Amino acid sequence: LLIENIDLFRTTLNKMAEKYNISIDAWVVHPDHFHLILSPAENIVDDFMHDFKLSFGSLFRIMAGSQGSCPTN
Repeated sequence: LLIENIDLFRTTLNKMAEKYNISIDAWVVHPDHFHLILSPAENIVDDFMHDFKLSFGSLFRIMAGSQGSCPTN
């Protein structure tokens, strides 16, 4: 799911990093999960991750033409 939608992942990640003033030092995407190394300006990683997952999921459902939840393995 993530690798097939890497452009959406990258766009969402960059948008959220800018919104929260977080530097993305490194990232890796696997087929079903990802890892990030972040340097936040403040202690806002929980908010950043919540917004990132919500934004990515919403945009993915729009692109997939679905209003329901994303498929899981």
